[in-house]
Amino acid sequence: LADPAALKSELLVLSTVLQDLDINFFNLGQASEVSSIEMIPDLLIALPTASASCDLLPSRDLKMLDFARARSVAAVCLRIARETEGGNGNFRFCAGANIGAGVPFYPAAYQKTDAPAACSIAFENGELVYDVLA
Repeated sequence: LADPAALKSELLVLSTVLQDLDINFFNLGQASEVSSIEMIPDLLIALPTASASCDLLPSRDLKMLDFARARSVAAVCLRIARETEGGNGNFRFCAGANIGAGVPFYPAAYQKTDAPAACSIAFENGELVYDVLA
């Protein structure tokens, strides 16, 4: 990322626009590089309606575990726990492994850049979904 401060500023604007539209949550997507993963606490602390994720096993090969990456992710989890109210910011961060594109698990869900554009809608209230679909 060329300018993390500019990214944070643009995301603050996006967050405000979404809140004005009564959209209460949005996903920053999956951080792939360690430098991006290390930005996640700053972003989640500044953007209480955002979520993010990272992949602990980007190689998809269990023989290629990256322990330095895992330590960075653990540091992110600890910082989020310390610096968000009640540690609840970690409910908005997913450190997954071997999660493929298109998996409907929020906040780990992401879309490949070469795939057709897509959008998903998540429901937080299971009873509401049941009532609508029943």
